[in-house]
Parts: sequence; structure tokens; C-alpha cells
Amino acid sequence: MRIYRATVKGRFADLDDEARARLTAELPEHEVLVAGGYHEAGSLTYDRALDFFRYRVQLRADGDDPETEAVERATEMAEAELDRLGVANRGLEVTTTDMASMWEAGRARSAR
Repeated sequence: MRIYRATVKGRFADLDDEARARLTAELPEHEVLVAGGYHEAGSLTYDRALDFFRYRVQLRADGDDPETEAVERATEMAEAELDRLGVANRGLEVTTTDMASMWEAGRARSAR
């Protein structure tokens, strides 16, 4: 079992006036200082420009290729949140951090 922090970055696409109004109305819930952390429910952040967004999530994954699983699940979760808001996206990119490797690196530095 591995724990990953995944960040899905992208851009909003084809926003009409209705979608812009919906995103603007929900903006206070999606500002980075309010919703910016990594947790299992995921968090979508964007700003007033309504151009770029980030979706952050912490996932547990295992199997033969846990990182690929984490990328796929993070992408699905981000797209589901965008669907809930009724907006399209483009240019999705996903990065992951294996938290166990971060902790191991920290322990190795401490042992020196």
C-alpha cells in the first residue's frame, strides 16, 4: 500500500456566462487558502480569472503499478468534480508524490 499526493492541473474550457456565474458563486469555497490541502475527498482550487485550476487529493494505492492507479483515480475524481460544476476542461496534467519515499528520504537525512 502506497500513499500518494496527486495534483491535477488544467484549464477550464468553453465557459459560457452560466458556467462563469456558477464558478464565481462557488469561488469562496475553492480559493487556495480555503480548499488548498491534500485530503482523501480532494479539493479543487481556482481564482477569479477562471482560467486555470488545480485539483489536489491524497490517495492510497497498491497493486502492480500503484502510481498509475493513483494518477487514474485522481484524474477521475477531478473530472467528476468539474462535471458536478458543469464545466469542461482541457490540458490535464497529473503529478504525484509518493509520500512513503518522502518520509524515507527525511529519515535518511536525519540519520546522517
